[in-house]
Amino acid sequence: MKEHRSVAINDQTKFDAMTADKGVAPNFVRALDATALMFAVVEAEAKGVADMLAIHDCVGGLAPDMDIISQCVRSGFVRCHEARSLEAFREAAESANRRRGEGETA
Repeated sequence: MKEHRSVAINDQTKFDAMTADKGVAPNFVRALDATALMFAVVEAEAKGVADMLAIHDCVGGLAPDMDIISQCVRSGFVRCHEARSLEAFREAAESANRRRGEGETA
């Protein structure tokens, strides 16, 4: 039986706020893209599409299904962005900053 061992590379005990700040925007965008694609996949499946591939923000499928898939992707992105997620995220961040300024912990 093969033995497995976990190894932490670049293990830092100190939180780097600058690095965390730089990662917020791209991670937020990736999360929105993933959510939109999830909506698209669920809708496409409901419309009878059985074979679909998604990698990051690229989508593929069988040629006869591409019109449906394209419509579902557009619909998924609209549905995702109708929620005004960026505004909600900003408001939550501002609220957390205010609480921090008042001495509360988030």
